[in-house]
Amino acid sequence: MTGTWQTARSRAATEMTARSTALAFRIIMTPRRVSYPAHRPARSALTLRLVLASFGLIVFGIAAGITAAHHAPRWWVIVLIAVTVIAASDIAVIIRRKRRGEPG
Repeated sequence: MTGTWQTARSRAATEMTARSTALAFRIIMTPRRVSYPAHRPARSALTLRLVLASFGLIVFGIAAGITAAHHAPRWWVIVLIAVTVIAASDIAVIIRRKRRGEPG
């Protein structure tokens, strides 16, 4: 009788452990179904980008002029002029996007 009781008890314990493990796995692995409220579309920070590009254009343009006037290495002047041109082209893109009516 004792052997049967322990066998049935251990079988039940094993079954319960298997069920709880499967349930825990299902709980962990099941994706949540959460409904989020409708959000507005993301806004682009075009104005901030315009301000930063203008700042870069002014600062690097002045730095390129000063560096060229003080006979610095030519490669350094070219780098500063390249950054100035990149800032100017970024301003052109921003202005085009703002005229097109993009928010920001």
